[in-house]
Amino acid sequence: AVGGVIAAAAGLAALSLAPRDHARRTRAVALGLGLVVTGASLGAMATHDALRMVLLLQTGVLAGAALTGLAATHDRRAVLAASSAVVVALGAGAVSIAGAALLHAATGVLDITQISARVASPGGGDACGLSES
Repeated sequence: AVGGVIAAAAGLAALSLAPRDHARRTRAVALGLGLVVTGASLGAMATHDALRMVLLLQTGVLAGAALTGLAATHDRRAVLAASSAVVVALGAGAVSIAGAALLHAATGVLDITQISARVASPGGGDACGLSES
């Protein structure tokens, strides 16, 4: 079932990159970046680790910015859009990694299911709702 979902997502990524969107020499790169975006998004949805989720989302966003930058041959505004996306992604990544570190410091684990179990346990949380380790 998971293989079918991955194959369907890869097919959708390949179909979404129409040949007219990219020059012949950049089609393979565009397809590869599209697959990286798709794979990183699927991986972020499938993982239970907070830090791994942040890193996969960052990988997908940076690959998306590179994919946007490939359109610079047709539209010069794509360079500005891609560079802005990289700056925003780096800032958001730093904040997200700091958040994952704070979660680990507060709970002692990075697994999201264990964090939710510790928060939901009666009497097991401090004032913020997180248990001490």
